[in-house]
Amino acid sequence: MKIWTVTCCLVMFFSSFSSAWSQERDSNLIRTKLPKIPQSMIHFDNRIVYANLTPYGYTQIQETCEDKNVWYLYGNLPKRTYPSNAKSYGKPQFMKGVSGDSYVADEAITQECKKTSEWKQLHKDDQGTVTWLDTNSPEKKDNALKAIVKMDYAERSYDPPYNAPYIQKISTYMFYCEAQNYMIINGYDVDKDQFVTDGYFPLKPEMAPISEALDAEKEVFKYVCGQR
Repeated sequence: MKIWTVTCCLVMFFSSFSSAWSQERDSNLIRTKLPKIPQSMIHFDNRIVYANLTPYGYTQIQETCEDKNVWYLYGNLPKRTYPSNAKSYGKPQFMKGVSGDSYVADEAITQECKKTSEWKQLHKDDQGTVTWLDTNSPEKKDNALKAIVKMDYAERSYDPPYNAPYIQKISTYMFYCEAQNYMIINGYDVDKDQFVTDGYFPLKPEMAPISEALDAEKEVFKYVCGQR
């Protein structure tokens, strides 16, 4: 899966990152002080995934809404690193000191956690891939409808170049019903334990005609636009 690195606000002295970040990721600063990249955020099944903009690039974070646990998934700083400085996939790291009584509320996350996911199956292909729409997710954004879609795969696979495992992909779509176009705002690989392992959120999402989409995407488009 292609990764779009954030090119703005990068600074030199990358070698100083390791010690500074190891201190930051054990505190609530990572949640409340670092700006979130808006197009990176997605809610699914009581989980929130988002990227924080840092002086070095961005870091990918995952939280659970009910127990308020927080995990560091990986960083593009500017090169991809997983926990323990691994260059290929490594398991997420639980962020100490950010859960329970020490949890500091963040307004954007608080609003996302008010949502609930309700999944409706809309397509199944010959390989057993099942496509679902979160029927609670569609919302009007200007002249488009924003919706969350997931695809469940029959077998676990691995995405290059980081060998990121996934059994599911989940994405935020923008559907332009009148123009018969769509674009993908973000997309994430999800493993069997419901952790994001890789993802992307293009700074300038590409618009494409729905006629060129996958059959599954066409079914979602038809359903979402038909519910207006």
